[in-house]
Amino acid sequence: METYKIQIIETIVVFAGYIITHLIIKTLINSTLKRTHLQRGRRKIIVKAVHLFSFITLFVLLAAVWGLKQNEIAVFVGTLLTALGIAFFAQWSLLSKNQL
Repeated sequence: METYKIQIIETIVVFAGYIITHLIIKTLINSTLKRTHLQRGRRKIIVKAVHLFSFITLFVLLAAVWGLKQNEIAVFVGTLLTALGIAFFAQWSLLSKNQL
């Protein structure tokens, strides 16, 4: 337990920072999106994308705290971003077909 004391404290700090940042970003996004005239569905997608990005950031920070090597984190993030890029391209492709 004593050997992991610093990592546990860092984990608590990261989670607290995540919660505070999450609440601030949520408030900023909601206030900004209410001023724009976007459709409700698009606003939900934007909010979900930002939440996903912040959760991925949390995961990467926790992985760094608990000792994963940088190259392992880079491979994971690269794989995740590739999958997200393919998903966004597929979504864009489907949306562009609906507009025709």
